[in-house]
Amino acid sequence: TLLTKDHLVPKVLRDKARRMVAMKNVFDVCDSYAKCVVLGDEHLRNLYFTAEGQPGFLDWASRVEGWPLSLTFFLVNALDPIDRRKWEQSLLAHYLSCLDAHGVRAPRFEDAWFAYRCCAAFPFLVWVNNRAAWQPEETNAGCTVRAAIAAMDLESYDALGA
Repeated sequence: TLLTKDHLVPKVLRDKARRMVAMKNVFDVCDSYAKCVVLGDEHLRNLYFTAEGQPGFLDWASRVEGWPLSLTFFLVNALDPIDRRKWEQSLLAHYLSCLDAHGVRAPRFEDAWFAYRCCAAFPFLVWVNNRAAWQPEETNAGCTVRAAIAAMDLESYDALGA
């Protein structure tokens, strides 16, 4: 059992005051974007496949929120950091085209990229504070590290003014 996940976190992300500012500001950023109904807990432990091989998510946390938060949460949690770096911009562009196709006015890519960079702080903030009662400690630790890498790669705290 881990005593604390903070020992897995680079020093630049350990400052609790910065974490609080980042958490407040990430919601301010998301509130300025179109709202969608989302699962709200998009990670691989909530993924299932039907008998026909179709993927789906199962969880009870569905909610309405700005689209950048759930997309970023999923990509940061689901992709290996090397794959995320390689594919995140293409996946974001595809997501924006899907928003348009479903009647949601998508922002310019540059604005969406900024929102994505800001929202990359959110998975880190969730996982570093997650308890073993909600997910096994191995999941919490692995996702904390993956999310910390994304937050640093994308300079999320700086983008959020934290």
